[in-house]
Amino acid sequence: MFGRKKRRPGTEPSFLQKMKEANLHPKKELFFLGSLDLFLAVLSFFAYQKSQSLISIGGFGLVIVLADYFFLGRGHRLLKAQKEKFEAEFVHLFAYFSIFIENGFPVYPALSETKRFASPALSEIMEKLLQGIDNDKTVTPYLAFAEIFPSLEIRQVMISIYKMAEEGGGEAYIRQFQTIFASLASQKRKDLLAKTKSRLEGLCFLPLIDSGVTMGLIVIGIVIVIGDLVNGL
Repeated sequence: MFGRKKRRPGTEPSFLQKMKEANLHPKKELFFLGSLDLFLAVLSFFAYQKSQSLISIGGFGLVIVLADYFFLGRGHRLLKAQKEKFEAEFVHLFAYFSIFIENGFPVYPALSETKRFASPALSEIMEKLLQGIDNDKTVTPYLAFAEIFPSLEIRQVMISIYKMAEEGGGEAYIRQFQTIFASLASQKRKDLLAKTKSRLEGLCFLPLIDSGVTMGLIVIGIVIVIGDLVNGL
């Protein structure tokens, strides 16, 4: 319903599916990666011819493995970042929805008004949600909308919104929505604080990593020089 190819429940998207969902072009990505691997392989050959040291080949081999790992995981990382961004926006956006509901708006007009505050990407998805509600009065459009978010709590929020729509905005269902949404917003704030803390802790290790890389390069250089001296004797 929302432009995503359906997958069977419990199945992981393939490498190509992840790249397509992240708006990447698999052929271009693989061509670039193959060209990079070939370039590094040629460099390692010339480095070996120059130094006659297997360490140079090993070093370039490690670079190739790291480059492949980075590029092959790019689609997954972009897709994960996109979903996390959508989840953060959902919490921000449906805070407006909560205000509209508290002010007496029925569910459909509240969703329509909320859509005005969405980013272009999420606004388009919300428009499809509204179209789905127009054509299907069951819970299906709400669940289809929730599928773009990894969080199960968002699925529960959308189910509570459907119940509100079915009951004409009954007080009990409004309270249920507010309770579930408040729990979701609180959890997302905790997640954001944990990620921020993790990033700050990671920054503390950067000088150590930089020193380690520098020492590693110095050691490799010394070994290559020693190899050249031995070969020259």
